Amino acid sequence: MIKIIYSIFLTCFVFFIFSCADGIVSECPDDSSPVVRATFSSIQSEVFDKSCAGSDCHGGTNPSAGLRLAGINSYDNIVNKEVFGMMLVKPGASEESYLFARISSDITSLQMPPTGKLPRSVIDSIRVWIDNGALNN
Repeated sequence: MIKIIYSIFLTCFVFFIFSCADGIVSECPDDSSPVVRATFSSIQSEVFDKSCAGSDCHGGTNPSAGLRLAGINSYDNIVNKEVFGMMLVKPGASEESYLFARISSDITSLQMPPTGKLPRSVIDSIRVWIDNGALNN
């Protein structure tokens, strides 16, 4: 009986290790992408500040589309704010959030940031943050 349990455990462990090595599951660590927790503070520091709030985009004195993602007011600028008939971030509903639609789009002309799609792990963290209520944490 113990041999059977050990065999099952070993098989599951090997499957998990190799699935991560092949990038099959998005929860696998990826050394090339930043670690982004599903909290606003992590998203702000690791995504907005680094990929969105440059002076040419959503920062500086004249942010693109009037959306400022730099500084202490970025949370208030996106949560429960409407744009193009959608909420930028609708707490509890990533699929109804304009921000999530733009970062997860497969259409190159709609993707944000325009320099290239964010890593899947980062998109997943933002989705979880929104779906968990988009708290200012």
